[in-house]
Amino acid sequence: MSTRSASQGFLVVADITGYTAYLSHSELEHAQDVLKTLLGLMIDHTKPPLVLSGLEGDAVLSYTIDSDRFEGQAFVEMIEQTYVAFKRAIDLMVMNTTCECNACANINTLDLKFFVHHGEFVVQELRGREELVGSDVNLIHRLMKNRIPEETGFRAYTLYTDDAINHLGVDGFRDELTSYEDELDVGKVQGWLVDMMPIWEKQRAESGLTLDEEKGMRFVEEYPLPPEVVWGYLTNPEYRAIYSNAKRQVTHQRRNGRVGPGTVYECFHGGNSVSTNTVLEWQPFTRIVTDNAPTRRLRFMATFDLEPTDKGTRVTMTYFPLRGPVVDRIVGMLIVLLFERRSARKGMRKLRQLMEDDVVAGRILDHDENMVDDQAVALAAVEALHSA
Repeated sequence: MSTRSASQGFLVVADITGYTAYLSHSELEHAQDVLKTLLGLMIDHTKPPLVLSGLEGDAVLSYTIDSDRFEGQAFVEMIEQTYVAFKRAIDLMVMNTTCECNACANINTLDLKFFVHHGEFVVQELRGREELVGSDVNLIHRLMKNRIPEETGFRAYTLYTDDAINHLGVDGFRDELTSYEDELDVGKVQGWLVDMMPIWEKQRAESGLTLDEEKGMRFVEEYPLPPEVVWGYLTNPEYRAIYSNAKRQVTHQRRNGRVGPGTVYECFHGGNSVSTNTVLEWQPFTRIVTDNAPTRRLRFMATFDLEPTDKGTRVTMTYFPLRGPVVDRIVGMLIVLLFERRSARKGMRKLRQLMEDDVVAGRILDHDENMVDDQAVALAAVEALHSA
């Protein structure tokens, strides 16, 4: 057994809701297949900065280690996108099954909830497996036994402890959350709840902007990290300034501390040169669309599309034709042809170098560390059946 020194970071439990009741009315063989599929999905969405600690029946435990590269909003969006993927998988299973057994008929009774806490813990390696130990680890497990559905009506939710909210670094985030208190044997715990169902309903109803990709000027770069991490670099004003070759960037019009549609990135390029990028579409880890104003008289649309690859993430940045007075467009197009194309490529390569340096320095987790083979998932599903 080997034990590392105590670490500070986030602890996250993703727990399937309603599994015990589902199992009591289901055929074991098909129920096992359903659980294996859902656990596999939850593992696949445990991406850096999260490190997979282990499977606990119908739940997945993971953690982060504090880093100055941590992006609070991207972390929140990762949890939200895991929930969206879970609900989409449930919908697809319901739609595609022709089996009439109880296990298949009752798939849509399953849901997902998350518990997020920030604290201190020790990572202990025992017989090839990681175990998290410490009072904060015990705390997050105690929070799983709660009165939240009875008190709020939330069936699918994320519970952030006050410590978690304080360490996210997303000012204003708690303003839209539901307060929750619980009295545990270790004392009173203050928490904040997100109802996950509206997040799923909103994403299911949204349709993206339609743009003629053939009219755009494309720049492609491959980055050595998964989309969930690259997204944080692409959306943080500090790093956006690097790939846009600006002196600095700031944001305006955040909603409850979060960047999204309507947020404005203001770019300072030196002297009196200031441009703006207004977010039109925000699809975490896959796509950003902005309306850019390099001058007061010119505008153009730009997209960032993220695609996972074997090596990390392929980012395609597309600039669409300039809009504005004819003379301004002609001058602007000359500037793009002479300077902007080279500048854009240079900026994207500088960003790649920053990521590579962060990986070498250990500031970013290698994305292969969360790989779990199918046999381990299947075994966890069998163990969950017997323990339910």
